[in-house]
Amino acid sequence: MKEHNRQRLERFKGSSKRIGSRVKSVSAEAAQTLVSTVKMRSSELAGAVSFPFLSQDQILEWTEKISSGTTSVYDKAMDSSFIASGIGGPNHRMFDGGHDLGGAWERARGALSDDSRLQEVAGYASGIWKDLTTEQGLPFLTWSKDTYDSSATWIAEHIPGATRSWFYDLNSFDVAEVASSGLGVAASLFFLSKSDQEKLSELLGAMGITAIIAANPLLGLSAILVAAYSYFVKKHKIEGKRLVRGLGLAGVSAAIFAVFGLPLLIELGLVLVLNKLIREHILDRPELLKLISRRLKEMLQPENVKQELALAKIKIARVVDQAKTTIHPIERI
Repeated sequence: MKEHNRQRLERFKGSSKRIGSRVKSVSAEAAQTLVSTVKMRSSELAGAVSFPFLSQDQILEWTEKISSGTTSVYDKAMDSSFIASGIGGPNHRMFDGGHDLGGAWERARGALSDDSRLQEVAGYASGIWKDLTTEQGLPFLTWSKDTYDSSATWIAEHIPGATRSWFYDLNSFDVAEVASSGLGVAASLFFLSKSDQEKLSELLGAMGITAIIAANPLLGLSAILVAAYSYFVKKHKIEGKRLVRGLGLAGVSAAIFAVFGLPLLIELGLVLVLNKLIREHILDRPELLKLISRRLKEMLQPENVKQELALAKIKIARVVDQAKTTIHPIERI
């Protein structure tokens, strides 16, 4: 009887070990699958969603509230030209010489005559951080007010879609732009280490279009450097289709953030859902993409374009005739 119980106990221990080993194996496989899925989805978010999300002004409104504090003597020293002359108004950092990185340091050094170097460095860092977390950010260089105004006016009048505020963004940087550029470089290095040219190309497309829309030169420069390194050093070609894919998805995300005017987190949810639908139902279906491409080619055939132009002329003529019949009775009165 004892021998029988001992054998049963041994069999139970053996079964327990096998079950435990199997559970451990399944858990490891599940964890590995989860990690790979998270990495894949994170890369998609980095390209299509994160860059446009970090370009929103509401992000800087949040960071400004978090980092705002008592104005120090070093802050006042950086603003001394503006305080004295009022130059530039809310955009004075571009013109007063106290907010580019070199000019801010000179102002911080001269703020007090009896402070230590450590206090100067701390005051400088604090002032830079406060300005970096605002919508105005920090200028790359200090501009002459007249030169800046003439340049901004020329850009707004001659470049489609460009505005004076876009030009200001192009010549300044803030904490969100630094973060998005860092994210882009980190994700690019990850894909380069994996030799994943498809995802790298898609990421570069998203970085490029976001840099243009959001006037983020740091992100644009990061994309150029990564592309150059991939092509000339790693000898990897950029895949055009995946580049356009990333460009399109990030462009859609940026459009949603710009158009709807909803609370930022709600817009983020819409962007995530729409990106998922576009990927699953359009971009991951080659036959649908071929159909769309064929339809576009048909629409762009010369005879079809001429037909559409003729129809447009007829519609315009009808609108003009209706306007005339409406205006003439008024003129007679």
